[in-house]
Amino acid sequence: MNVDVQVSCHPHIVRADYRFLQRLGSKLLVLSCVLLVTGSIAVAQTWQHEMLDSGSDHDVGQFSALAIDRDGNLHAAYWDATGNAPRGQLWYTFRAPGDKQWSRMVVDGDGTFVSMAVDGSDHPHIAYSSKRETGLHYAHFDGKKWQKQIIDPGKVNYYNQIQVDANGHPRISYYLYHMPTGEYWLRLKYAYFDGKSWYIQTADPRKWTGKMNSLALDAEGNPYISYSYLTTTHDLFFAHYDGTHWQYGAPDLTTNENTLVSYGNCIAVDSKGHPHIVYFDNTKNNVKYASWDGTRWILEVVDHLVSLNELDHISLRMDHQDHAHIAYYDAGLGILKYAVREASGWRKEVVDHEGNVGLRPSLTLDAHDQPYISYYDLTNHALRLAYRHAGPEPVVADKR
Repeated sequence: MNVDVQVSCHPHIVRADYRFLQRLGSKLLVLSCVLLVTGSIAVAQTWQHEMLDSGSDHDVGQFSALAIDRDGNLHAAYWDATGNAPRGQLWYTFRAPGDKQWSRMVVDGDGTFVSMAVDGSDHPHIAYSSKRETGLHYAHFDGKKWQKQIIDPGKVNYYNQIQVDANGHPRISYYLYHMPTGEYWLRLKYAYFDGKSWYIQTADPRKWTGKMNSLALDAEGNPYISYSYLTTTHDLFFAHYDGTHWQYGAPDLTTNENTLVSYGNCIAVDSKGHPHIVYFDNTKNNVKYASWDGTRWILEVVDHLVSLNELDHISLRMDHQDHAHIAYYDAGLGILKYAVREASGWRKEVVDHEGNVGLRPSLTLDAHDQPYISYYDLTNHALRLAYRHAGPEPVVADKR
């Protein structure tokens, strides 16, 4: 057996890798260092980690959304599962460059499956669901206080995605689970604000579409949505509104029943207006990548995972050179991973392996394409942040 062993002077061991070495009966030893069996994945030494919110005996961070604005301010929104029990609370936190602590506030008395975007005035916009299925919730900060409303009174559940266009107007993709009357609807929906009124569309009229969905906008503000088609084949679907009609496609179709290739999907649009999608192949435990070259979809396998968490997702961002950056969780190892698409292929790293960490990551890039990732710490029931930057590491206090 050929084993790719990489040396890392790090004080902790990835659990499954260490057990694998034991099973091999290896006598490998490196003084003051640790051996990690990671295939082609190297533990990056440049990542900094901090506890964004330790929870103070609460369970926080299961659904987090992270954004960085044009001035370098960090914004995060997340769910506190034990605050205001049994409903939980939606929290928002902010940190300016150079600040030593986060400023926090409660936005709402509930809030799961959180997504967030920041407009050109550095104001956050948040879309979220409720455990009570009370509709599609939307909140935005107008510079003085939070404005909240329910956009769609139907029973919304599972993932949604919010973006803001060049005019600061929000657009949201989401999954309508039940009609207000209680009957199952199970369709992908799309809502947008034109500066005066909200408009709601059924983005895909077919049933079982959109339980997993993600939204991106091109330079003209046109929406691109990746989403699941949860029939027996669980295909990955794609919809694009061209200004007049919805156009549909299927980047990855399965040929066998009970094959899942659409979970955890996330979409981004590059500078040419070409969509890129990352998603899980739940049957083969692979992270996959679909990119449109202007003529066809090109499919790649990014990574193979030990196992997946069903209601997890991947986070995707495109940098200024149109390189794809993704953050994702390997549930089998309990670690957070990061990959970048370079000319030679995918460069992969382990971001954090302190305990069981990395569920539902949210990735953002700063003006220099440096990554910041918020993610759930399953061991401590807390929200963590990992980042890389060129400046000195800030001293951060976790203060609620």
